[in-house]
Amino acid sequence: MSPNTHLSESGRGTWAPRVSSRAEDREGGPPAPAPASAASTWDRARDEIVRGGHRGGLLLVAILGLGYLALAQFVLWTNDPAQVGMNFWPAAGLTLGTLLLLPTRRWAWALAAIALAEITSDVIKGHPASVLIWLTIADTTEPLIGATLVRGFTRHRGALVPVRGLVEFVAFAVIAAPIAGSALGTIGTTMAGGDFLESWPRFFVGDALGVLVVAPVILSARAGRGRRAVRGDVLPVAATIAVSVFALHAWPGGWDTVTPYLVIPPLTWVALHSGVRGASWAVLGIGQVANLAVATGTEPFVATSDTGYTVTLLQAYLAIAASSALVLASAASELSDRDALEEALRLQALHDPLTGLPNRIQLLQRLNDFLAGARERGVPVAMCVVDLDSFKHVNDSYGHPAGDAMLVASARRLQESVRETDLVARIGGDEFVVLLGGADDSSIDAITRRIVDRISAPLVFDGAEMHTTVSVGVAITDGSATPDALFRDADSALYRAKSLGRNQVARFDSGEAPLPVAAD
Repeated sequence: MSPNTHLSESGRGTWAPRVSSRAEDREGGPPAPAPASAASTWDRARDEIVRGGHRGGLLLVAILGLGYLALAQFVLWTNDPAQVGMNFWPAAGLTLGTLLLLPTRRWAWALAAIALAEITSDVIKGHPASVLIWLTIADTTEPLIGATLVRGFTRHRGALVPVRGLVEFVAFAVIAAPIAGSALGTIGTTMAGGDFLESWPRFFVGDALGVLVVAPVILSARAGRGRRAVRGDVLPVAATIAVSVFALHAWPGGWDTVTPYLVIPPLTWVALHSGVRGASWAVLGIGQVANLAVATGTEPFVATSDTGYTVTLLQAYLAIAASSALVLASAASELSDRDALEEALRLQALHDPLTGLPNRIQLLQRLNDFLAGARERGVPVAMCVVDLDSFKHVNDSYGHPAGDAMLVASARRLQESVRETDLVARIGGDEFVVLLGGADDSSIDAITRRIVDRISAPLVFDGAEMHTTVSVGVAITDGSATPDALFRDADSALYRAKSLGRNQVARFDSGEAPLPVAAD
């Protein structure tokens, strides 16, 4: 079938061509102009950022810079990384995730946005120039190293499914890049009077957590899910974050050493229910709750740790919770994808790729079911072998696309001619098989006559009207016949129908001698 021509039914048994867009095919009419929406506006902005020139670059600088500045100011409000590092630096995940989504040619714009936002943030905080310079170098170098390693040395290039892709991402983006970035940032901390050996581990863990928690949110967005699926993720994610508000709190009596683990069950639920995207959003929310707890001095683990080490324990907790949730979500998504692939392969193995009908393999499987049902219920089974007459003439005269269109239309007409409980299959070339279960003689006659009438109706393709007729051979059994015997008898009846002039139905009669078959 040509890409611009479609077969449309106009009245019973007649078909006419119409030219339409894909949208018209799906909706049954010409596509209406889509109203402007926030989603379409964002799509245009995204295309401008990714493919545009200087205008897109400036837009990238504005969006990424403002996002970075907002996240940085939030964390700087909770603690001062110039002195002790940070609990959790979400801007690290924002920058690395953004670089991985952008083509390499746009990285310079993104790095400029990071530098401007970091300088602005440090000026607002009042950091001295020495600290400002080293933090800016660290926060631009780290995502550059991470994105380069992930792009250049991993097979999955930042994909978090399968699990191997997640492991590669963690190795290069969560561990290797923050090691370098935190070392550079700690130089500025040391210049501000901080202790290098105390600050560097917290810098490293804070950056690593930022990448582990925020980057998956950005990277999972490119996978794309339907709006219904996204709406279904809201409740599990919101419930998990709500539990974390209660759990990540300095409850008296030592309870704050236990309550953080209340987050694990709902987080597991999100990972299994919503996959990597849902788990990453839940982990991001939990991380922000933890930052707020630190800012207000109500973080957990106070009862069992000295002052200053509660943040370290909270970092370890977040790292374990985030990595566990993402690994579980990635593994569950990988298994789900594998199941979907296996199901697609199974369907492909059992269906004809042109018409979508069951193929010979599925026909044989279903035939055994039909025969078993006939034996159990004492009802007959009829096999109708349907063959298009002079189909070679259609291919020779109009071309193979027209022949394919004829086969597709014939398959549809066959399905329209039978009952819902019957089976229509294509077994090769221009030959189809129809299985009729529990049909009496009058039903068999009515169905086969309907098949002959409908398939003989004209078919218009690319302005040309094509005609074909059909011969049908019918064999009936009470379930005692073998599949091979039923095929043989139906073929014999088909040969009789063709020998008697085609465009008719013939039933198998064991008392009649087979007739010679005229060539198509």
